[in-house]
Amino acid sequence: MRVKLLLPAGLVAIVAGCMMQPYQGRSTVAAPPGSLSSVQSPIPAAKLITTGRSTLAVKSNQSIVASGKDRPTRDQPDDLLVELTTSQAFVADESNSRVDKYIDQYANNQRYFDRVMERAPLYMPYIAEQLKEKELPLELALLPFIESAYDPFAYSSSGAAGLWQFIPSTADHFGLGRNWWYEGRKDVVTSTAAALEYLDYLYKRFDEDWLLALAAYNGGEGTLSRAIDRNRDRGLPVDYWSLDLSPETRAYVPQFLALTRVVADPASHGLNLPIMEREVNFDTVTLNQQIDLEQAAALADIDVDMLYQLNPGFQRRLTPPSGPYEILLPSDAVDGFKMGLKITPEANWLTPTHEYIVQPGDTLGEIAQRYQISMEMMARANNLTSSRITDSQILKIPVGHADTETRHTALTDQAITYDVVNGDTLWGIATKHHVTVKDIATWNQLPNSTTLKPGQRLIIMAREPEAG
Repeated sequence: MRVKLLLPAGLVAIVAGCMMQPYQGRSTVAAPPGSLSSVQSPIPAAKLITTGRSTLAVKSNQSIVASGKDRPTRDQPDDLLVELTTSQAFVADESNSRVDKYIDQYANNQRYFDRVMERAPLYMPYIAEQLKEKELPLELALLPFIESAYDPFAYSSSGAAGLWQFIPSTADHFGLGRNWWYEGRKDVVTSTAAALEYLDYLYKRFDEDWLLALAAYNGGEGTLSRAIDRNRDRGLPVDYWSLDLSPETRAYVPQFLALTRVVADPASHGLNLPIMEREVNFDTVTLNQQIDLEQAAALADIDVDMLYQLNPGFQRRLTPPSGPYEILLPSDAVDGFKMGLKITPEANWLTPTHEYIVQPGDTLGEIAQRYQISMEMMARANNLTSSRITDSQILKIPVGHADTETRHTALTDQAITYDVVNGDTLWGIATKHHVTVKDIATWNQLPNSTTLKPGQRLIIMAREPEAG
């Protein structure tokens, strides 16, 4: 998977992210801390931990980023960061010039660590817990520092997404679903399960050598195997440091090792890191019906930004129409949320955001397909007892909230149909209607490479061209 890494200022090495053969590789350029040019996140960093009603993973309601003399000391027995770095699975005693280079660039870069630490405490305890269950090194919880700066909303310019920056092909291999409603690569729980499964596989595949596993995670299983074979054929050592690898992979592993050393002893590197609790402070709730996340936040009596941060996989800021789906909630809000569900009619779980005037020839099924929702959801939102509709009838469409920060731009009110003629291509039709090939494929459940047939009818949610 491809990602533009968010690294300390001055870090100019080209690094790469995880991939497994036969997946495509990725190649990216490091970006300085504070620069989010490589990713897109709809939630402001300042809101990523502390919310109006809940504060997660922060000891004694303390702000997650203290300042100056108020910063906590590192000798706290319940500090997750201390626990992560005491296993020492990756930290060697001897100095290595390739690692030292990145240690120097992390050192004294307090701003970078403060920025990442605004987000990490919400997710890192969960990742650490999963690593313990799988008996994997706890330092691997630091990998999202490098992959996404611990931003689950992160998108790279090359299409990688989430904490672990999966590209689509890798996501498909691990069953991370993606559609108009849901993005499994951004789902904290499912993407973490996939990433740890992948890392565990690579560790076993490459003779239980973690450095080789990380190199394969970054540069590809096949690429690493070929490098090992070349050295073996030449009678050369086949350890990570002896392999002829790409500049990206040569940078990736030393950078990770440098991060583990700096976090293990931040004071020696001019850094102050906050205390991070070990406890996972969220739980899952299973829902069989669709719910608007704003409504869910109100029922749970929490700030809606907190709910978005815990559930970044829901693209439209509401759960998909076909359940069941799990949502994450702060642990102390679960009981109140369940009670609120019991006393709230399901019809009020959604906030309709769109109205559609029925046109001559429309059917309920066609309209539902245009907006990527089920007929059952359409009927429930409009209190219909049958599929019969009439011209000029106004229907409520629970399509979710416009989110200009996502890769989906806002749709106009009117969906149209288009009848394919001789010579048409998806690209030509998409260009004519100011949409993308992927949009048309999604709306009509077509593969991107499909061959169109004359007379075939396509649904197009027309967009107005931008004013010049």
